[in-house]
Amino acid sequence: MSKYWEKIAVIGAAGKMGKGISLLLLQEMACQDAERNSSVGKNGYRLVLVDQDEKTLFSLRQYFRPHLTRFAEKSINDLRSFFCDREDLISNEQIINEFVKGALGIIRPSTSLDTVKHSSLVFEAIVEDVEAKINVLTQLNQICSSDTFYLTNTSSIPITQLGKQSGLNGRLVGAHFYNPPPVQKLLEMIYPANVDPELKDLSLKIGKRLKKKVVASKDVAGFIGNGHFIREIAFACDLYDRLRKKHSHVDSVLMVDAITRDFLIRPMGIFQLLDYVGLDVWKKIATVMGEAFPEENFSRPLLEEMIARKRIGGQEIDGSQRAGFFDYRKGKIIAVYNLETDAYEELTEEKQKTIRELLGPFPERHRPWKEMVKVIDHEAEIECYEDELGESSSPGAELAREHLTYSRKIAQKLVDDHVVSSMDDMKTVLKNGFYQVLV
Repeated sequence: MSKYWEKIAVIGAAGKMGKGISLLLLQEMACQDAERNSSVGKNGYRLVLVDQDEKTLFSLRQYFRPHLTRFAEKSINDLRSFFCDREDLISNEQIINEFVKGALGIIRPSTSLDTVKHSSLVFEAIVEDVEAKINVLTQLNQICSSDTFYLTNTSSIPITQLGKQSGLNGRLVGAHFYNPPPVQKLLEMIYPANVDPELKDLSLKIGKRLKKKVVASKDVAGFIGNGHFIREIAFACDLYDRLRKKHSHVDSVLMVDAITRDFLIRPMGIFQLLDYVGLDVWKKIATVMGEAFPEENFSRPLLEEMIARKRIGGQEIDGSQRAGFFDYRKGKIIAVYNLETDAYEELTEEKQKTIRELLGPFPERHRPWKEMVKVIDHEAEIECYEDELGESSSPGAELAREHLTYSRKIAQKLVDDHVVSSMDDMKTVLKNGFYQVLV
């Protein structure tokens, strides 16, 4: 396995997913270099970072440096062990500086695919687009050696399709990191039927070295996480349509978001989560899944209208949130987009009070998500809360139960279709990829 860690490349390294994956790989490569050689960046380890965005690509050092410093501070005991023979490194500060400086010496930024020629392992993390991925993977197949292995960070595109059309076949697997990769613990691994056994074993070990919770998915469009999420979005939009018959657009959006965030105890409501993902990304995933499951309709008028009006959310390159269903300041919702006026309206305390009155009171044991996950025995507390939710007659509780029932129906179907091997794995994805507690 060690030979694969010495020469790695990341394609799309300047993107929001690519730079996070690059950081994870760089940290692990630097640790292995230090452990084996008592030095970093001088022993042949190379992480080639390729992207067309030259300005952002060559600024990655500034992104890496503080993250590497914090990583070294947390790993100081291990680093002291790795550098135990170095008489010139005495203080923690000296060790940390040596590690960070050496790690930055491992990276090789480039705008040319040709620079990955000698890589043993290539991570592809470009835009979620079938043709773009096939084009890049085909070029890589022509550039690299026949024993190079590839991992594609797709969140929905079947790996068999990408492997066949690029010529990589069994040398390509799916590695669906969740955003942001350095923080999110979940990693979905997707294996085509003809996967090289060595690559399958290697990818599982990589996930373990990167300290991820690895869950294997059947090679089907959407995989586990988006197989659930895209269908749940469709249900939420249908709920919006029902509410819209009695309430304004703004109130309907806020009600659905409150139901999925507050009553179901999640960190974000579903429309805020859509803003985080980006409606452009939703559209690409929904299109891929629509082609694979023509009997299902994933498109929804509300989302198509938001896209048409260019209110698509997503993040800026610095990680700040772009406006979509909501507008934000320092990550917090400050306004709601009104389709009827084509303008954002301030989310006032009065408006929030109106939504609370429309949905009714929470069950007695309700806690916000941040508080609930800190409860020592929060699994038991969640069970008690769900019992109360089931007995509550408030409009919000009734709609939340309906949403939760459908969410569980989606999950069971993914298990029944063998997209995910067990309900336990399904729950692992929802808990670690989406931070849900009611699953």
